[in-house]
Amino acid sequence: DAGEFQDENKLNAELLNDYIQTAKYSYAYLFFSGRKISDRALEDRQTQVKDYYNFAVQNVIEQLYRATKGKALTDFPVREGKWNIYIKNPEQLSEHAETVKELIPDTVLSFKGLKNQYSADGLGARMVLSTDDPAKEKDQPWRLMPYSSVTAMISFPGKSLNQILTADDVVVSTYDPSFVQSVKIGKTVVPLSANFSGAYGLWLANSDFASNALSMIFGHGNIIDKPTVYLMRPYRKDLRTIILIHGLASSPEAWVNTANEIMGDKLLRDNYQIWQVYYPTNVPLLINRQEIAEAINKTIDHFDPSRTNPASKNITLIGHSMGGILTRLLVSDSGNTIIDALEQKYPQASDKINQMDPKFKSILRFKPLQGVTTAIFLAAPHQGTPYADASWARYLAS
Repeated sequence: DAGEFQDENKLNAELLNDYIQTAKYSYAYLFFSGRKISDRALEDRQTQVKDYYNFAVQNVIEQLYRATKGKALTDFPVREGKWNIYIKNPEQLSEHAETVKELIPDTVLSFKGLKNQYSADGLGARMVLSTDDPAKEKDQPWRLMPYSSVTAMISFPGKSLNQILTADDVVVSTYDPSFVQSVKIGKTVVPLSANFSGAYGLWLANSDFASNALSMIFGHGNIIDKPTVYLMRPYRKDLRTIILIHGLASSPEAWVNTANEIMGDKLLRDNYQIWQVYYPTNVPLLINRQEIAEAINKTIDHFDPSRTNPASKNITLIGHSMGGILTRLLVSDSGNTIIDALEQKYPQASDKINQMDPKFKSILRFKPLQGVTTAIFLAAPHQGTPYADASWARYLAS
């Protein structure tokens, strides 16, 4: 009833106030107590206060998210009790503002499937955003991964201990930890807390890739009719691009651990971004080759129409199994080889072949994918496989 609703709102307001106060006093102790962090680096209390701060920030963000869910970021600052709450750098949140379904602290994350989980200690609350996929309703060949990592911090305006302790303004800052490793508070550079694996783990745990990949062979399940390029992190024009292409009866699930291992290594994370191609493996190779090339080209053209960014150059393709065959086709120039072979095999149909629709001819005559300089093949049967002649394989093919 109304009384219980008011009591719950009052309790939530009190909790938010208490968590903000905890964050404020922890922040003041860490950066405005008159002692340098380096002077007390080995003190247990330093670690304890950092943990108090991170826990308080996590709970403030959760309370704030529930209280302001559905509001646009332009509605900030918001007034909660005596506090004026601002969003300082909402770039990552604004990218998903209309589609955020859930905000999940990494302290409650538990999942199987990842061989390793990578994180970094530091300041800030580690969280994962779960988002809807607006691209499903659009003719868009690329999508962001439906989960993304974010590190949140809270600061208070002021340059002295007294100014901090009397401040009623609360500034929430959000960062993508794969791009931002540290922040400067006053004259102190502080490492950011980060979780590099949570988003991959949740995607792997909550996707139905495994069941769909096999059932798709038989024309069942959640069928996809065209390839989709998944960006495993927000696009960065200055990072080299690795494009992963899975094999027969497979899916992006096959590469999640690979992506996680790459993102868990700082040197690789700072220099590369990963795209995954998800395509229907029950479609003929040449049709898949054309549609995968088209999806990749449209993705590059969307982010870099002039094709001048480092991300559009020196691209590496990695294909596994049948994905290796597709990778080889993507870096090949067919010339007239396929059309000549058709005319040689079916000389009586030569005139019809020459009169083929240009769109169909483009499937048979193709150029290497622009921007690719490296191709890696993993267990790719370039010379065919004896399994293709097995009776069960012929049965499946029919």
